[in-house]
Amino acid sequence: MRVALLCLLFGALALAGCNPQPTNISDQERLIRKDQIEKINSILSDFSARSNLRPGRLAPDEIVKMSVVELAKAIKDRHLSSEEATAAFLRRDLDVNPKYNAIVTYNVEAMDRARQADLALASGRSWGPLHGVPFTVKDTFATKGLRTTAGTAALKDYVPEQNAVVVQRLLNAGGILLGKTNTPALAGDVQTSNSLFGTTNNGVDPKYGAGGSSGGPAVAVALGLSPFDIGSDLGGSVRIPASFNGVYGFRPTVELVSYRGHIPPVPGETNGMRHMAVAGPLARSIDDLEFILPLIAGPGDGDHRTAPLPPPTREGVSAKELRIAWMDHFGDIAADESTRLAMRSLVAKLQAAGATVVQAEPPNFPYEKAWEAFGSISNHQGDYQTSQFHEVGWAPVDPLVLCCDTHVEKGHRPHLRFNLYARFGVPRWLHRTAGIIS
Repeated sequence: MRVALLCLLFGALALAGCNPQPTNISDQERLIRKDQIEKINSILSDFSARSNLRPGRLAPDEIVKMSVVELAKAIKDRHLSSEEATAAFLRRDLDVNPKYNAIVTYNVEAMDRARQADLALASGRSWGPLHGVPFTVKDTFATKGLRTTAGTAALKDYVPEQNAVVVQRLLNAGGILLGKTNTPALAGDVQTSNSLFGTTNNGVDPKYGAGGSSGGPAVAVALGLSPFDIGSDLGGSVRIPASFNGVYGFRPTVELVSYRGHIPPVPGETNGMRHMAVAGPLARSIDDLEFILPLIAGPGDGDHRTAPLPPPTREGVSAKELRIAWMDHFGDIAADESTRLAMRSLVAKLQAAGATVVQAEPPNFPYEKAWEAFGSISNHQGDYQTSQFHEVGWAPVDPLVLCCDTHVEKGHRPHLRFNLYARFGVPRWLHRTAGIIS
C-alpha cells in the first residue's frame, strides 16, 4: 500500500535524521550568529548589574520551567518582571542552543521591549493577555525588521517590512519576540535541516532528528528555550515534530488562524497554500495551547481570508456523554509497542471515568485513495506548479532516494528526499521541490 510505505518512511527515516549534526552551519551564518550572541551577552550583563539589587527574585532555572499561563500571571501580578523572564530564556538559549540548533536568529531588541513592558505595567498599562511573555516563531513567518529566510539561501538577506498576521497578533497581545526557529528550506521536509543554519537535533536525544518541518519550534519548546512557538502545518509539520520531541502541537481548522505573511509563498509570488496549510502553536501543555489559540485566531491587516470568530466557550461535558472510537494503526502500519501501551492506558482512564470507548475504524476505508485525493487537492492550489516556487533552492529527483541525494545549494549535506509525485501521486509542484511542503 503506497500510503503505508510513505508513513513507514516518514516515521523511521525522519526520526533517524541521517545522523544529524548542528555543526554544518554556513561560515557566513556563524559570523552573523556570533555577532548576535555578543550583543545579547552585553545586554544581559547590563541587566544583571541592575537586577542583582532586587530581592526575592526567581531563579532562571525556575522561570524557564514555567508554563505560558504561569508566566503571564506572574508578570501581571508583578511577581516576575518581563525583563527577568526574557533574560532567563535568552541565557538558557545561549547555554543550550549550540548543541541542538533550534534557534537560528536572535532578536537583539527583545530585552528593550521587555523593559518597556515592565515600565508600562508599572504605570498601570497592560498590553494584553500575553503582556511581557517571551516567545519564538518559525523562520517561515515574516518578522518586521528581523531577517526571515525560510531556511533557503535565496532569502538569506530578506528582511520583511511588516509582520505576518500571527506575529503581529502576538505582539499586540503583549508578547516579546525572542527570535526565529529553524525549518527545512521552504518548510519542505519532514526533518529540519538546511544549508544556511544546518540541522536541528532532537530535543529528547540529540542523536536523532527533530522531525519537520517545524522541528526548530518543537525543540525550542521541549528544551525550555522558549515558552511557546508558532509553527506551520500542511501534512504534519506541527504534529510530527511535536510527537518526536514530547511537546503539544495543535493544527487549527483552516483559516481560523491567518496564514498571511508565511513563506511559502515566496515573497512576490501567488499564494498557492489556500486550503490545507495552517499556522498553529506548540507548547508544553494543553492549557497553554488553549490560552494561545484565541490570541492568534482571527484576521489582521490586509487579510481577507480569515473570518473574525467569536471567542470559544468552554462548556463542561460529562465523561459519560462521550462516545470515543480509537485505533492504533493506519492501514497496515501499526503504532509501536510503547505508543500502543500509552493509548491503552488512556482508554482505560476514559472508560473508568464513564466514557464509552470502542476500538474501531471506518469499514473498508480506502487509505490509498485518500492519499491520492490529498495530492490532487494540493496540485490545484493557486497554480503553484507554474510558478518559480520549485526553483528556489531545490531540484527534481528522479528515483526514490533515501538519505543520499544532495541539496542543490552548495555545501548542503545529503539528506532525506523523495520523488513523491512519481511514486505516490503527490502534486507536481511538490514533486518539483523534491520534498513535502508541510
